[in-house]
Amino acid sequence: MVTMDQIRNATNKALAGSKKVRITFGPRNMDDTCYLLALERQGVVQLNLMDQAVMMAVCQSRSWDHDSNRTLTITIGQNFDTQLFADRMMRALDRIAAVE
Repeated sequence: MVTMDQIRNATNKALAGSKKVRITFGPRNMDDTCYLLALERQGVVQLNLMDQAVMMAVCQSRSWDHDSNRTLTITIGQNFDTQLFADRMMRALDRIAAVE
């Protein structure tokens, strides 16, 4: 689980640069993968097509299949709100870091 400060620091750093963060979900957070897809549909974050496909498969199967599927890079969208993102994702994520 990550803290609010870790999410704030990573997203602020990303907003000042690449607008990308690398996240790793915890092994038991299936509902939150579906929430990330909802955020993507709302323009809050953007996922590449491969990560979208993986997240949809995880949402439907309720299984990560491989630990490597738990880590992905998201692009912060123009509708991004740190508080909205952090409220739900801080309990779902094992790691978050800005992509340089």
